[in-house]
Amino acid sequence: MRRGRPPHDDILTPREWEVLALLRDDLTYPQIALRLGISERGAKYHVLEIISKLGVSKRREASQWVTLISVLGIATGALGFLLFARFLKAWDLHQRRRSGSQAGEAPQSHVYLLAVCAVLLLATALVLLLLAANIAGRP
Repeated sequence: MRRGRPPHDDILTPREWEVLALLRDDLTYPQIALRLGISERGAKYHVLEIISKLGVSKRREASQWVTLISVLGIATGALGFLLFARFLKAWDLHQRRRSGSQAGEAPQSHVYLLAVCAVLLLATALVLLLLAANIAGRP
């Protein structure tokens, strides 16, 4: 017979998400303990578990963790957008050069550029969806 809590598919347990939300509000261990109705030692335990699971070394880094994910999502999206703008400019130039002849396939470099744009934009969407799911489902 298994003992303890059921395993979670999320990186943190629901209680650890609660503690992380309080860390973002810059609460101390005694304040976290009071807010959650646990001991100060329990609050410290949860914070240490969060730090360990997120792979950070300080409370401040843990409290900024979701913010770092959103920055990654925004940066990836911006890069995808810039590459897509570059693709459109290159495609327009290609079409102008071919204006006297039949329209044909895109040059291979354009296809690769468009594929990279698509991957970056999909990665952005995934990161932002994960961020939204974490924010919406957390206290």
